[in-house]
Amino acid sequence: MFFFFKLPLVTLLLFLTSFAHSFTLTWNNPPRFPSGNITIKVNTTNCSVGGVSESYTEIQTLLKEAVDNYWNQIYSSSLNFKVEGTITVDNSDTALLNAADNFIAVGCHDMGNSSSSYAAASLSCSQLNGVCINAKGYMYINENANSPWANAERGIKVAILAHEIGHTIGIGHSEKSYALMYYATNNSDIQTYLSEDDADAATFLYPDDPALLGLGGDCGAVASTQSPHPHKKTFLYTLSPLIGLLLGALFILCTRRARSFFRRSAS
Repeated sequence: MFFFFKLPLVTLLLFLTSFAHSFTLTWNNPPRFPSGNITIKVNTTNCSVGGVSESYTEIQTLLKEAVDNYWNQIYSSSLNFKVEGTITVDNSDTALLNAADNFIAVGCHDMGNSSSSYAAASLSCSQLNGVCINAKGYMYINENANSPWANAERGIKVAILAHEIGHTIGIGHSEKSYALMYYATNNSDIQTYLSEDDADAATFLYPDDPALLGLGGDCGAVASTQSPHPHKKTFLYTLSPLIGLLLGALFILCTRRARSFFRRSAS
C-alpha cells in the first residue's frame, strides 16, 4: 500500500529538482561530438592585431591547463580532451569553422573595438538524417588591441579558455554566478573552478555511460563586464521554490491523514 504514497512523492521530487539545475542547452536538437574523446588543434598562424601576445605553442599550453584543470576532472563524464596537432589557416571565425572537422579549432579573431569579450566559441555540424556526422567546434581569442585578454592574469586566461571549451562541446551559459559557465563575468570575479552545475552539464551531454548520451548545444561568449540577463525569469519561476515547499507540506499532510484513515479502517 505504501507504494501508492511513494509514487507521487517521487513525482513531486522530480518536479522540485527540475528547478535545481541552471545549465542551458541552446537548441532543442543541437549538434554534439560523437564521443567524449575530443581533440583540440591550435592555429599556427600567430595573432597579429595586438590583443594577444602568446604564440600558438603558448596557447596550446594554456589549453592543456584548461582541460586538465577543469573538464578532464569530471569522473561522471566521458570527456577526455587532448590538445595535439595543429591547423594553419587565416585567423578569422569563418576560417576556424571551416577548418574544424570532428575536432575543436582554436585561433584568434578581431572582434572589434567595441567588444568587451575575451573570446568566443561555437559548435555546429553537418547532419545526415538528423544525425550529426561532422562536429565542428571552434574558438577564437579576441585579438583586438582593446581586448581585455591582453591584461588578464594567466589563471584568468586558463579559466576563460575552459569556459569557451564548454561552448565548443555544446554547453550553454549557467545562471549560477559561481559556475565556470556563468553567462557574464567581471574582470575581478571570473570563476576559476568547476562547479557542480558545470559538471552536471558535461555529464548530461557526455555521460560516462554512452547509453545515457544527451543532447548538445550551440554557442556563447563570455564578456568582461556584467550585462543584462539574457533569460527573463517569470514571476512564477521566481516563486517556484516557495510553491514547491507548500506542495511538499500539503502532500505530507495528506499522506499522513490517508495512512491514518486506512489504519482505522483496517482495525
